[in-house]
Amino acid sequence: MPWKAAPRLMPALLGSLMLMSIASCQSGIATDNDCVGWEPIYPSRDDRLTAETARAILEHDRHGEKRCGWRK
Repeated sequence: MPWKAAPRLMPALLGSLMLMSIASCQSGIATDNDCVGWEPIYPSRDDRLTAETARAILEHDRHGEKRCGWRK
């Protein structure tokens, strides 16, 4: 039965997943592809922002300033 081999394969599978997750981590420096398609959010005068939405926009824009070099 193929299921009998599953307990022996679990350590190898978990090890592979850990290595892939470690390899996907970056040092915090943006690459050319990290910022493609992203830009600052500029609400219009007609927008009615909640405090939570304004906080999310500010966080998005600050992240873009750090990672993508957006200017104020």
